[in-house]
Amino acid sequence: MPTPSQPPMGMVLSPSQTFVGRGRDRLLGEIGTRMLAHYVMPRLNALRRDLDLPQLRNAWQQVHGARRELVLSSHAFDIANNCDSTVRYVDPMLDDPGWAHSHHSVEPRGEGPLILVAMSSAEQGQLGVLQNVIEALSILPVRAVVTTGLSIDLCDLSGGARVEIVRAAPHHDLMTHTGLVITHGGHGTVMKSLTAGLPMVILPQGRDQADNAVLVSLRGAGITLPRDAPAGQITHAVVEALKLPGYSKAARMLGEAIRHEVAGSNLVSELEPSYGDTVNA
Repeated sequence: MPTPSQPPMGMVLSPSQTFVGRGRDRLLGEIGTRMLAHYVMPRLNALRRDLDLPQLRNAWQQVHGARRELVLSSHAFDIANNCDSTVRYVDPMLDDPGWAHSHHSVEPRGEGPLILVAMSSAEQGQLGVLQNVIEALSILPVRAVVTTGLSIDLCDLSGGARVEIVRAAPHHDLMTHTGLVITHGGHGTVMKSLTAGLPMVILPQGRDQADNAVLVSLRGAGITLPRDAPAGQITHAVVEALKLPGYSKAARMLGEAIRHEVAGSNLVSELEPSYGDTVNA
């Protein structure tokens, strides 16, 4: 949602420190709000009219009408620092999905650092990206586990002797002895990678992924590439991220801050009073 300190979503912009830049962000945020209103507001206000509720000017008023807005992310990772008093950061959910636990972690044999490739578990046209990543890793002295998710047919990908391609594997277990994560930049994978202290090479596919990649790159915890980056460019980024210690150091520092927040998570305490108020009412 538009906030004073945050560039509009999807614009792949860094936070601005200038008057002109902040004005740019406000203007783009207003344009985005109006575009959203064009699609959402007629149906939303029609529903509110049926329920004898006041009409709204924009969709954000519906959200901000809540007693609490719980953000499933880390305040240390986010840049939206000027939040309304109703907003609470209750930290990211770091559990692997249930279907991932039905698969075993299989690591390729041999020497070299282990790399986890974790693109989207949903269909985002990532087949070509995955194949480029596999080709990039096949020429390096590394081992890799590529998790495709449920939307990719394993037969559509080909890898090398040191690249294991599987539909799923528990990322939490693999990350305990992984040196680098190559990902699309989805929020869940980014949070898990950072809490494990792992640098990333990110190839955003869409949604919030490019904005997450900006935040990772700004902190020096990873390298962002375009989704159509060729294998050679991916190889270069992997070598740089593994070779230069600054990336790992930045990932560990940011991960430590996130872990500290998770350890003191207030999600349950925020939910229980609301539930009790509802029951008592």
